[in-house]
Amino acid sequence: MLKNQFLFILAIVCLLSCNPDDSEQRGYDVDTARYYLTQGNCDAAINLLLSTKIDTSDYDYVRTLSSAYACRAGFSELTLLESDVANLDATDETTIIGSFVKFSTSPETTVDSSNYSDLLEAINTILYAGSVSNPSVANRVSVFGSSHANNLNLQLIYMYLALFGKYFYYYGDSDSNGVKAAGSNSNNTCLFSYTDAASVAFVTTQATGSCVSGGDGHPEMANADPALGGYEPEDLRRMCEGYIMLTNLLDLIANTTFPSSDELGDMNSIKTNVVDNIYGAGGYCDDPSLPAGICDERRQSECESTYSNAANFPDLERFYAVIFEQMFI
Repeated sequence: MLKNQFLFILAIVCLLSCNPDDSEQRGYDVDTARYYLTQGNCDAAINLLLSTKIDTSDYDYVRTLSSAYACRAGFSELTLLESDVANLDATDETTIIGSFVKFSTSPETTVDSSNYSDLLEAINTILYAGSVSNPSVANRVSVFGSSHANNLNLQLIYMYLALFGKYFYYYGDSDSNGVKAAGSNSNNTCLFSYTDAASVAFVTTQATGSCVSGGDGHPEMANADPALGGYEPEDLRRMCEGYIMLTNLLDLIANTTFPSSDELGDMNSIKTNVVDNIYGAGGYCDDPSLPAGICDERRQSECESTYSNAANFPDLERFYAVIFEQMFI
């Protein structure tokens, strides 16, 4: 009898101690996923993390899942920091995008490539972590605390710099020197084929590089305007990706504490010479042709919802003409 009681108690103890709770199991799986990443086994890490007890407010989980998608995208922070940041040119807002395009990871020759899509997924994993409805540095702090949020912000900035390079290399038909319309992939001279009167007037009178009135936009965004025939929601989605990419990066650089080292180049110069000239008082975002607050929207879904309304779409068109065509010349 005593032996049976002992075995029963032992079994209960084993059940309680040998079956980890959700948090413990997630911790084990995060550690295993990190090992997979050291071996370059990105898919194994992703599959494991998506099958475990998911908690998007768990800092280690979110950071590791994002790294796994970035791994599959072929993105390496080491490459970025040791090689690509040397190309950063923060002289002013007109030089920064072209310098991103010079990154070794920028060349893209197909729309929505797997590398581009995985890097975007890596970003979104952090951007919307903690079930925040509106991504921002402030909301990230409320979920993860200041220290962890700042680490996540830095991870986002690293990835955004590379994503910018990919986006504008492809949709700007750039060459490896970061010059818009100097490539041979799609032969467009503008990012978008502008029809809105204010947009056309802007690219006619302002310094927008190769983009002038009547210039062709990229064919994969040509049918983004719901007011025109042949409207394609996927074309609008791509325009919104560029828009949301910039508004989130502006928020990140303006509100993130950077390391004292120079591993990211002079980020303070980017903040002063680029972000302030776009986002600050009297900057591009305050152009009278743009609606107030357009640079404060950071949600992809809200962008697509707002600008799928034909009456609103000219505002997105003007955003591209006023901000992107001036920034990328």
